[in-house]
Amino acid sequence: MKKKNLFIFSLSVVSALTLGAIYSSALDPFTNSIRKVESQLESNKQLQDKVLVEIGDTKVTNVELANLKANKLVEANPVIDESTLLKEIVVDKLFLELADDEGVTATYEEGIKEAEKMRALLATQSIEVQDTQKNFIELRGLTEEEYWTVYAPSEYQEQLTLQNLGQLLIKQGKIGVDKDSNTNLGQDLIKFKEHLLTDALSKGDVKIVDDSINF
Repeated sequence: MKKKNLFIFSLSVVSALTLGAIYSSALDPFTNSIRKVESQLESNKQLQDKVLVEIGDTKVTNVELANLKANKLVEANPVIDESTLLKEIVVDKLFLELADDEGVTATYEEGIKEAEKMRALLATQSIEVQDTQKNFIELRGLTEEEYWTVYAPSEYQEQLTLQNLGQLLIKQGKIGVDKDSNTNLGQDLIKFKEHLLTDALSKGDVKIVDDSINF
């Protein structure tokens, strides 16, 4: 669990750094956000696992939810509503299952290539930006080589799988019917996810274990 949480956050850091969302002049507040996430993740270690939702054999726990909530703190306008975040976790897992059913799951080798690409892109950024990412990795007792070659590929594999499924849904005409409107594409995707979750709940593929949860 600890490693998984680390890489979810680190990917968001790398994405922000390499996609130009963070510039040298903005690194101080970004570093403060990282510290907040680190502090919250450390605090979450005291939580006892409690299953909230079951998706087949997969169990979503309060710890996973708490860690996602902490990871969101690195974003400019973080979503912290727990019900919304829990739905995000469940839908992402349903998407991965659907991708597998549709045969569009990215390979681990593709994850490796994507990690290599992002690592190379990060190397073109300023020293301040590179140092921010290096410090993030080193503070967790990892070498850069361990992060980029051992752990990051599986996370990028998952991201690519989700992208593949999105492209397939567009091709199938299930989302993005209006090809000239990115707004409609986003709305279509939200509706598709809502339908996917509702359908899974009605079929019993998703079971709510904690009675306090209300999707």
